[in-house]
Order: sequence, then structure tokens, then C-alpha cells
Amino acid sequence: MNMFRNILTVASIAFGICLWCLPVDDWRWVDALGGQVVMALDFLLKFQPFSTIIFVCIGLALFMTRKQY
Repeated sequence: MNMFRNILTVASIAFGICLWCLPVDDWRWVDALGGQVVMALDFLLKFQPFSTIIFVCIGLALFMTRKQY
């Protein structure tokens, strides 16, 4: 469970940073994943900078609530 949480933390922060830094033309490969993914990504890109802030906050919350045994 801890490894899954750590991977999800890094993935959510990386996705939030990618939404902020990468231009729209670099997201063309998402078309292969289907229409729902394209619509979600289009919504996230139109909702900038709040989508990046949300993903970074989710990653930070996962990082802060972890318990290492």
C-alpha cells in the first residue's frame, strides 16, 4: 500500500506539472486512448491553472498522509 501511495503521489505531481508546462500540441498521442480521455484532458487544459494546483495538492496530501513502517 505504501508503494502504491508513493507512485500515485509522484504520478499526480508529474501530471500536474505536465499540464502546466507542455503545450497543447504535445498531447496529440492521447487520441489513441479514446474519446472520454480526450474530453477529460481538454477540460483540464481549459481549467488551467486550477487543474495543476488540484493535482499538486492531491500529491501533497498523499505525501503528507503516508505512514512508513
